[in-house]
Amino acid sequence: MSKRLFAVVLTDEQDTGAANIENSFTETDWHRLRDGVYVVAHAGLSRDIAIRAGIFENVEEGSKPGKVSGVVFKLNGAYTGYANQAIWEWLEEAGKEAAK
Repeated sequence: MSKRLFAVVLTDEQDTGAANIENSFTETDWHRLRDGVYVVAHAGLSRDIAIRAGIFENVEEGSKPGKVSGVVFKLNGAYTGYANQAIWEWLEEAGKEAAK
């Protein structure tokens, strides 16, 4: 399954959520835009990312809130802006991986 791009916006417990993201994905599968805001490449669902970030606990039925508050958005591949060159390079590489 190819990887898709997601944006993760952490609103509370940003340090915990950031550590969760950085420790549960390989370094090439995430890019920190700023404190509490990440772009993640993942083959699973947004819920999988929310669980790894600590927004939800991994439960079989229903959703149990985790210790981190935030939102995960699936990106559609259309983006524009003005930012550090590193994010554009990361998006380009992640896009190549997603196209495989």
